Amino acid sequence: MSYYNKDRDNATLGKFYTDHVSAMTREGLHKKSDIASELAVRDARIAEMERDNERIDAQWREELRIYRETENKRIAELEQAVTVRDTEIARLETDLELARRDAERYRWLARFASYSHIGQENGEWFKRWTFAGPLAYALEGETLGEAIDKARAGNGGGV
Repeated sequence: MSYYNKDRDNATLGKFYTDHVSAMTREGLHKKSDIASELAVRDARIAEMERDNERIDAQWREELRIYRETENKRIAELEQAVTVRDTEIARLETDLELARRDAERYRWLARFASYSHIGQENGEWFKRWTFAGPLAYALEGETLGEAIDKARAGNGGGV
């Protein structure tokens, strides 16, 4: 490995060059072997630092890979949880809308309803709900809600 360039203009190296010349003069490095020894020590240190840098870089990349895998799994879990929650929210919103419609229908039906006891079965009185006006028919059940449920059941459970 040869870094020496006899055509190099040392003046372009500025402070880097002058600091080394001053240090070698201070340290009494006048012979080639003394200078070569000092450069060898520094090259060894540079090589050690480069190995450390490569090791740290490889370690960092591995940790980053593990982090990304872990985070990708966590992100997938969170996205799945959000999807489940969104589905649950949609179901609850649908149930709420159906409940609102039922309440509206119940209030509407209750305006026209009256009932009378029509008989007894197993000691329980059953009531007949009779509707006047636009609802000229009767439903049987203990409560108006049960009567509506029976009517729905007769319609295949439809709304």
